[in-house]
Amino acid sequence: MKSSPEAGRSPAKIIVAGSRGVGKTTFVGSVSDTDPITVEAATDIGRITLHPDLVLYLFGTSEAPQSGFGGALGAVVLVDARRIEDAFATISYFEDGGFDVPFLVAVNMFDGELRYELDELREALAVRPDVPLTTCDARDPASTAKTLQELVSYTMNGGGSDHTSPPELPG
Repeated sequence: MKSSPEAGRSPAKIIVAGSRGVGKTTFVGSVSDTDPITVEAATDIGRITLHPDLVLYLFGTSEAPQSGFGGALGAVVLVDARRIEDAFATISYFEDGGFDVPFLVAVNMFDGELRYELDELREALAVRPDVPLTTCDARDPASTAKTLQELVSYTMNGGGSDHTSPPELPG
């Protein structure tokens, strides 16, 4: 029997969540090795090969994470600062333990600039101080890779207590 090209690889899952139109498909596509595929109306899947034995799968979703997302390494909650109220349900879902994975909040900079200071956005979004809050441009592979590196670092360090360097992501 012939083995598949991915045989022997350890898959890791990351969820990219947020409201409709926030940039999840763009985020997944900007850093994925392959064109993202849409498996349902609300789920896009991308893949990043970090090492021959380590593959990272990205699941972009507007829905509450499903059972198929179990065992996820972490989640990026993507936010549009022009529509802050749209982010409350997703942030609450992760903060209240609806899906037990570490997460960070990334403000997608649609127009290339941050309209508000991150401290103001943290307060407006009611994000706990222990949850990382960052910015990204979902169109820019380097920016999305940096966001994923921040999440992996946060996750690997048990909630961000240490600052060990995460594996390099392409971008």
